[in-house]
Amino acid sequence: MAPTIQIRKRLPPRGFKNVLKMCLAGAWILMICRTPADPDLWGHVRFGQDLLASGRLSAVDPYSFTSDRPWVNHEWLSEVLMALAFGRADAVGLNLLRLLVVGAALAFVWRRAQVVAPAYRSILVALAAVGITLRALPVRPQLFSLACFAALLAVLTTAEEKRRDALLLWIPPIFALWVNLHGGWIVGLGTMGLWTVACLFNRPRRRWWALPAATAAAALATLINPYGVGMWSFLSATVGANRPMISDWLPMYAMPPAFWLGWLVGAGLCVAAWRQRARVPLWYLAPVAILGVAAIRVNRLDAFFCLTAVFLLTSVFPAAEVESGVLDRPSRAMQFAGVTCGCAIAIAATLQLRHLDVRPDLMPESASVEYVLEQRLTGRFLTWFDWGEFAIWHLADHDVRVSIDGRRETVYSDTVVNEHLRFYAAANDTVDYARRIQADYAWLPIGLPAVKTLEAEGWSLAFKGPVSVILRAPGHAAGVPRVVDRTAVREFPGP
Repeated sequence: MAPTIQIRKRLPPRGFKNVLKMCLAGAWILMICRTPADPDLWGHVRFGQDLLASGRLSAVDPYSFTSDRPWVNHEWLSEVLMALAFGRADAVGLNLLRLLVVGAALAFVWRRAQVVAPAYRSILVALAAVGITLRALPVRPQLFSLACFAALLAVLTTAEEKRRDALLLWIPPIFALWVNLHGGWIVGLGTMGLWTVACLFNRPRRRWWALPAATAAAALATLINPYGVGMWSFLSATVGANRPMISDWLPMYAMPPAFWLGWLVGAGLCVAAWRQRARVPLWYLAPVAILGVAAIRVNRLDAFFCLTAVFLLTSVFPAAEVESGVLDRPSRAMQFAGVTCGCAIAIAATLQLRHLDVRPDLMPESASVEYVLEQRLTGRFLTWFDWGEFAIWHLADHDVRVSIDGRRETVYSDTVVNEHLRFYAAANDTVDYARRIQADYAWLPIGLPAVKTLEAEGWSLAFKGPVSVILRAPGHAAGVPRVVDRTAVREFPGP
């Protein structure tokens, strides 16, 4: 009789999975800890500082010479928080604020993940983290919409599944806060409306009234803002999908492949839910599907779509009660590895938080700012759209006014925006527009078609660098032009 050969399967050490999860989480944290400064960040911090200094919101824009509508600062609370964070700890404060808000959103996801088996909870959180990554990178008011939206979904799902309608009392305070942080509350209110309609057909008659009442209370709570009903009027007149100069508002198919990541996470969960229709309530799919289609039209909705899918389609994973057992205590070697990994991540993340890089190919050279200050140039600067708030931060206190900036419809009409677009493209009325708005200088990207047109019409060179050029209008003293051939790496706020 031949001897029996026993083959033992080598199992990973106890705690190995936890260390692996920590490494993957650490890699994600390190990825989002350091990010380039968003073009609007200079303005957000400056406007927040102004509000803290004055204690009031002004309807008169002091920074632009072409603004033609009252200033409705619908993100004022976000800007105050950014100004406070920057005032306390500069770039570190802004990055910590960003991580705190993103962490709050993921904390709501983790709370939701408790309904699935322990082995799948980290997967659910990881899907949410991947889906919101691109929207979690810049320091911008949109971050607060991620946290508020996750809080809204947490309340709605818990109240519905545990039949605790008293939890819906949290919804009006969420919207009262949200309306002062970012305009994404419109998506939240629309999602709640969809959820209300979808759930009404499956609610007992005695609980029918709770969701409509909560939706109405949420809508009323959005009136708790400095503009009252004017906020609704402003958004109804300005919110739309046609914003060609804003990449966040472009269709998904017009964006690079990386921008599909969040949408694909949500779509994958939708496919899994459809294949497991016996486990997933079909009315949960309605809000998810509508947001998924909307995200294809306006790509900035991808994170909302992903979060909705993560919260509403948890039934694709085994339920918490399915998996049972005693958790093994990890070996000392794995404990040491986990502590070491955690310390390394914390140290590396702390070093990353100290920086908010300014991409040299997207923002003007520091030498251009220095030139304006040294030459004491003042007056009306016809500016590139993305550079307006950068110019406001550095030069507004030196009697420089911009022609346009990233605030868009909050201070500019469609006419002003469209005239700038035609000017940038060197349309037939390029020089006429610059003359009509009485611009003293033009501060533009060096390769813009309008630059050559202005030079041909007598605008003289004042400054030229690898990224930007400053031209003087005819009739201004020419001075000595300055040309630089390189730009230094710098960090927010610059110069």
